[in-house]
Amino acid sequence: MNANEIAVVRELQAMNTMQIQYKSQFHRYATTLGELGPLASGDKDGYVFILTLTPSGYTIHANPKVFGISGHRTFYTDQDGLIRQNRSAEPANASSPEFKLRPPEAKPLARRDQVSRHNC
Repeated sequence: MNANEIAVVRELQAMNTMQIQYKSQFHRYATTLGELGPLASGDKDGYVFILTLTPSGYTIHANPKVFGISGHRTFYTDQDGLIRQNRSAEPANASSPEFKLRPPEAKPLARRDQVSRHNC
C-alpha cells in the first residue's frame, strides 16, 4: 500500500467522524464536503473524493486521479463507517471487500541465548 492510499483511508475515517459530529449538531448529514469543514476536500493526496446523500445516509467515494499512478485502489465508505476497497479502476461500492489496515510486522525478539553476556 502506498503513502497516498494510507492518507486516503485516514481521510475517509476522518470524514466519517465529521459526518457523525455534523449529524449530532444539525440533525442531518452534510450534503457537501465543504459543510464538513476546510479539512474535507474534494481533491487530496492524488485522489478525488465524492460525497453523495442517500435515503439511508451518505456515501463517499475516493478514486485516484490517475489510476495506477496516484493510487492502485478505489475506496468507498458510508454511514456504517466501514472502508471498502477495489483493486481495479472500477469505483468501490457497498459490496466491495472491507479494507483492513494491517499493523506493521514486529521484529522478532532476540533469544536469551543469543544475547551477549557483556550486555547483561
